[in-house]
Amino acid sequence: MAFTLRDGLPADAYAQYRLHLACLTGVPADTREDEAANLVDGGFDRAVLHLLLELSNPVPVRIPADDAQTDAPKYSPDFSRTLYGIASGIALAFTVFGEKDKALRWLKKPKDRFEGRTPLDVLQDDEGQEQVITMLVQIGEGIGA
Repeated sequence: MAFTLRDGLPADAYAQYRLHLACLTGVPADTREDEAANLVDGGFDRAVLHLLLELSNPVPVRIPADDAQTDAPKYSPDFSRTLYGIASGIALAFTVFGEKDKALRWLKKPKDRFEGRTPLDVLQDDEGQEQVITMLVQIGEGIGA
């Protein structure tokens, strides 16, 4: 069985994380993880990116050319999954640090573990999302900073 945040967080922290994630993505907090994946694969509305860009400023979200050069109301499934991963990292930081400002400071500060890159920059691919989420779970458990 694959590790999920549901397994790695206390129940109250997981519920808080899902509420933050719902605010960032519009995926309801009570949606099962497999159902959430299906919703994400249906493509995110363009408003999701605008919210993430506001939070991640000045770190730009890299938008694939195919998604940047279209008038479609939704992003592609691939880019939507990337946005969901970025939102997951931000939501978990909000949960771990308990304050939006504190979480954003942490997300925007370069880390040695990421070779001087910020967690927001690292969140832009699958491997980086796993690294940031692992680090945040460790911080939440009091293991690392």
